[in-house]
Amino acid sequence: FTITQGTACSKLYKKSIIQKYEVVFDETIVVSEDLLFNLNYVFYCGSLVFTKSKLYGYRQRADSAIHSNTSKNWLSKLKVYNILSKKYVNNSVYPHILYHYLKNLYEANYLLRKKDIFLELKEIAG
Repeated sequence: FTITQGTACSKLYKKSIIQKYEVVFDETIVVSEDLLFNLNYVFYCGSLVFTKSKLYGYRQRADSAIHSNTSKNWLSKLKVYNILSKKYVNNSVYPHILYHYLKNLYEANYLLRKKDIFLELKEIAG
């Protein structure tokens, strides 16, 4: 399951697989769209090749979508895991998908509760 994670920029894809199986990015998803694309792509691959060579530099920005804890981002992640859990229910990756789905549900719940508590304290402090 970890082979599907990370950015799409850190992988090479066969155009023929993308075209034949119509593997595309879901433009309604703002976070974890790479995970959905990668898992959908890998589903149609007969084999994978890995290298330990560092061929790509990845710069992270503090203001990027992935580092923002907005409800829109959490809903996007949950949408991805919901799609994956339905599509791969009878596949060996299902337990991994379910684990991450539940983990993200828990984290979203925690952050939303934390945010509500912070807002309540702010109101009390005036």
